[in-house]
Amino acid sequence: MYNSRYEELNNIMKIITPIENEINNITKYIYTKDKTKSIYIIDYIQKEINKLKNNVKELENPFVLCIVGCGNYGKSTLINSLIKREVVATKDIPSTWKVDVFLKSNLEKIEIIYDNEEKILKSIQGGYRLLKDEEDKYKKSKEKIYRLVQELKKENTKTKKELKEYKRELEEKYLYKPQICKIKYYLKEGNLINDFTIVDTPGLNQSLLNTDKKVERYYEIADGIIWVIDAQNIVSSENTKLINEINDIDKNYTNKNIIAVVNKIDIIKEKDLDKVKDKCEELFKDKFKDIVYISAKDAIKGILNEDYYYIQKSNIEKLYKSIDVNFKKLCENKQIESKYKNLYITKSNILQSIYSHKRELYKDLSIYNEIDYELKYTLDNIKKDALSYIKDIDIETKDHIISLQNKCNNDFSNIYDIIYKKSNFNKDSIYQKIDTNINLDKIQVPIQKQLKDKAKEDKLENLFNKFLVKAFNEDVNYKPNYLSINKELITKDIEKILKDNINTIISNIEYIKNHSFEKVYIDYKYINIYIDFLNNIERILNTLG
Repeated sequence: MYNSRYEELNNIMKIITPIENEINNITKYIYTKDKTKSIYIIDYIQKEINKLKNNVKELENPFVLCIVGCGNYGKSTLINSLIKREVVATKDIPSTWKVDVFLKSNLEKIEIIYDNEEKILKSIQGGYRLLKDEEDKYKKSKEKIYRLVQELKKENTKTKKELKEYKRELEEKYLYKPQICKIKYYLKEGNLINDFTIVDTPGLNQSLLNTDKKVERYYEIADGIIWVIDAQNIVSSENTKLINEINDIDKNYTNKNIIAVVNKIDIIKEKDLDKVKDKCEELFKDKFKDIVYISAKDAIKGILNEDYYYIQKSNIEKLYKSIDVNFKKLCENKQIESKYKNLYITKSNILQSIYSHKRELYKDLSIYNEIDYELKYTLDNIKKDALSYIKDIDIETKDHIISLQNKCNNDFSNIYDIIYKKSNFNKDSIYQKIDTNINLDKIQVPIQKQLKDKAKEDKLENLFNKFLVKAFNEDVNYKPNYLSINKELITKDIEKILKDNINTIISNIEYIKNHSFEKVYIDYKYINIYIDFLNNIERILNTLG
């Protein structure tokens, strides 16, 4: 079984807090105006954690305990005995007019809420005075109606039916109807309000199903219900009607935990108390979690006077115990179980999203890392092939250079298109392509000059050789290799052009690759930090088992 809800809240927060810290740490590296996949996944995790946190924080909230029952059954006195102080005064105004809510607070005050949703905050005493003014207005209007009815009755000219109709007309005309719909009592201390928000619903002398929807709403969200029965009116038709109506509402919602509190046992003679209990067991044994017999009047008297005799006589401690067992502990376990169930669902959702995200990320990272090698390897091969081509031919015409230029341009274009497509991770963006063509025209002029120079050199060489043979009778074979020297210079020029073009292509692809990757995920220089973040979230969530 679980620990207390406050301990379990602390346990769950030990999981939530490190995840929040991880999110706070990573956001400074990734947030941009663009909606990247990384931002999406982090926003999703943040949203799920916030939802979970708000859900779990409900463990801090008190449970809702509704007090229901007919008017004049001692509900106000019962509430005072549960709170262990005299907060609620016995009212002359029928309790059908408002809802009383009792909450724990650091600052004591009364909040008065009107039908038009106006709210007024008062001190405890100020609130009492305002409510007493309302009660006085109600009492005076009742007295006026009573007086007028009695005056007509003395005339002895009307039947009972006519007198009843006359009274109804007077009530419509003169009865003061307070416009207050709810009163919230914020109290610093009180036994039960440490764990429960207590709601005193309007007196249910009328059909529960016909009361204000706000009352039904309280009943719907209640974690426990105390149904007050007057020990003197066990078999009243009102009791039977009310319990049937409560059962009808339960069918629409969930079955509620209800404790029956049979009040005013101090009025019942001791010899008749067993008969009352037997009758209650007969009528209600299948309707309630527990039936407790108390005297709220003796309970509050004993509490205020610190008189244990009256406290014991009232049997109020049995009610405290019943509330603890049937409401508090039961609600705690159900609530904690619900929070852990929600935690596991959140864990599953987040992990599934991370796994899916990481599959995409690692696939793109693999491509990202392959691009550099593939690009360098293919471009280097184009350069090697070009230089090899120059080495293996005799450069005698410009056709060779044009042929080399065309081949290089075709190779550069093909590899650039392939790598460009791979490098653009952000398919929604189109990056301006560069011109990858090289131009070897500028080194064709020296080639033509070189051919002319070669012809002159050959002619001079022949004349010189003839002179040597005649003059010295020698055969001189020395022949300067002008073609070789010029070919070396041309090769260097072509190599430089190729190198410059390769560097331009590499630089452009590097920009597209990095920029598009950042648009989709994150600046690549932070990728290891980002992966650590994802792994840490996984690790934290997997501690749940």
